Amino acid sequence: MTKEDLDQLFKNFNLKEFYLGELIKKPDVEGCVLMNNVWYLYSTDNLANITYTGPFRNDSIVYACALRLNLSKHFKKYKFSKDDRHIYMHNHYRES
Repeated sequence: MTKEDLDQLFKNFNLKEFYLGELIKKPDVEGCVLMNNVWYLYSTDNLANITYTGPFRNDSIVYACALRLNLSKHFKKYKFSKDDRHIYMHNHYRES
């Protein structure tokens, strides 16, 4: 999965402050980024401290993004496995 693939999948939706495939270090944004060949969701707080969730495989990053954007009903074919759901719910890393 590449940034271009994600752009194509989400092109018909208003992503507002959600960035696909790029890490934006400014307050109150969300997105996903490819680091060391695995995908992570990220969000920043009002001080631009970053919290990462992941790692996700190629297909599971699509559903992870869809969940964050409240668009999961449009991406059911990418639905999480049990392990992916566990990662989404419990694997969070903070950088300040």
